[in-house]
Amino acid sequence: MFGLLQLLRFTLPIATSPDVPSGYFTGLGDLTLMELFILPKHGDVTLGVGPLLVVPTVTDESLGSGSTDIQFGGCDSKVTNCLQIMPSSSPPRLNGIVT
Repeated sequence: MFGLLQLLRFTLPIATSPDVPSGYFTGLGDLTLMELFILPKHGDVTLGVGPLLVVPTVTDESLGSGSTDIQFGGCDSKVTNCLQIMPSSSPPRLNGIVT
């Protein structure tokens, strides 16, 4: 699409949370879908930008937000970090990525 390479990544976390006083419980977190359009390389750095969608799939309210979010994301191959631009009520968040 748009003559650019694309990268589609999704995560569906399985999380464990403390449950006082009974111990712990395990369940699903929110599903995150990120599609990056890989931009032309500049020097040693390759950039990717695109939409990020969070879909509520939590099995317990303590394991995720439980709400749908549409955000903007970006990655670079040199630093191996991703930036999620959240809705205006939240600050930008930096996530590490293993490459």
